[in-house]
Amino acid sequence: MAVPWGNLQLDELLSMPDYDFHRVALLIDELQDAIDAVLPDETDKKYDISWRVIEDDRPFHPQRLWDTCHRFMGAGVYRSKGFFWLPGRDDLALLWNQAAGSINLEFISYWKAGVLTHTDNSLTKEERAAIRQQTGKNAWQIW
Repeated sequence: MAVPWGNLQLDELLSMPDYDFHRVALLIDELQDAIDAVLPDETDKKYDISWRVIEDDRPFHPQRLWDTCHRFMGAGVYRSKGFFWLPGRDDLALLWNQAAGSINLEFISYWKAGVLTHTDNSLTKEERAAIRQQTGKNAWQIW
């Protein structure tokens, strides 16, 4: 369905068939050879692309966040994205989304363990027990 300039009529949307997961899964199987044919290493070399995964259990301290933005934003970082948390807001899952000179930091959700500290979370006893089992009693207190 083409949607020029975001103009979508409700009756067109409602006339669409239901999403068929099994049909899409077959399409992915059919395209697997084409997907495998694209060698990421060769593409990376061709376009001089490099990447790095940074994992750190520490919160992203606001001063470290500020320093990172000012130190690396103009030094060739063209695209970065990830989840992080700040001390004092350790129950919040935040999203870092940066491209060229633009950076966006936004709240996206609560960490599972952080939800347990909220009195208005509307969780049942069973849901609370399941989250405690998944995350550990004090998992949100990482540092």
